[in-house]
Amino acid sequence: MKHSQYNKQPKNYAIASIIVFNMVDVPFNRDSAGGQISEPEEKLDFIKETINDFMRFAPGVYLEYFVIINANTDCELTKAYYREIDGTKTKYNTTIKVLDAPEEKYHGPFASRQALYHAYPNFRYYFTCDADCIPIKDNWYKDGIDKMCEDDEIGSIGAWMTVKPFQCPDHIEYTDVEGNVIPPPAVYYTSGFFSFIRGHIYQLFDQYWGKDWFTQGKCYRDYAVCEGELMFAHRIQQLGYKVADFNNEEMDAPLCWHVPDVLFPNATVGNQFVYPTKSKVSPFFHTYLKIHMPKEYKELIGYVEKYAKN
Repeated sequence: MKHSQYNKQPKNYAIASIIVFNMVDVPFNRDSAGGQISEPEEKLDFIKETINDFMRFAPGVYLEYFVIINANTDCELTKAYYREIDGTKTKYNTTIKVLDAPEEKYHGPFASRQALYHAYPNFRYYFTCDADCIPIKDNWYKDGIDKMCEDDEIGSIGAWMTVKPFQCPDHIEYTDVEGNVIPPPAVYYTSGFFSFIRGHIYQLFDQYWGKDWFTQGKCYRDYAVCEGELMFAHRIQQLGYKVADFNNEEMDAPLCWHVPDVLFPNATVGNQFVYPTKSKVSPFFHTYLKIHMPKEYKELIGYVEKYAKN
């Protein structure tokens, strides 16, 4: 059912969230050079920059909540800021909420999604990203729903999810929820730096794997795959749904979360800026680059406003 059928600000339609880790490394890629943030003021500035940009651009649909998933910040300034904004509303009538999900209980970005769903169940669509992701155009949420609704079999979309080489090893036998053998999931990186997912899939996660998605059942993790990541995408496919890329042959990403090694050998995402070359662009960018490359960011916003009308 397309979102255009819901123009009366329905309850439990769309929810968005960002995951804020302890900001030891930014971006979240632990191997990125130059990503250390230790000063409390700098941590807070970075988080504020991200949150404010989500408030600046219209989501394009009625967004009931914008949830900041707090995974154990040690910054007192940030904690005070969370208390200040918790429960406030944006100019788009979205309520900002802070959800404590300590990393020792919810390990990694996909367990954080589990915490979000159990705190805010029954939404039709969920959007989640790490805290170094910002929108760069209006309708950023609508764009995600539109792309997901192009194919009813798509359960989740993100950045660079199915770019080769795939991370799912082919020496493991994969099965669907009925126990039937399926091909190795065609997954490179399971969320990109953002992802949209249909809410009823989270309901199915609870049904088939209980309330602790990443601590029960057989784990298919292997080399270069963090706990929960491969399992998250694999389970979507076990349920019979596809995972897909937000970007396609018409849409470019000025910077994606995980730069494919086959395209940019030895380049870390924290240092890589790519100008768009296609008629449409992904509506997401990196806070880190906005702060450290303001000239390029301004040029990018100009490009989006002039050319990328998707």
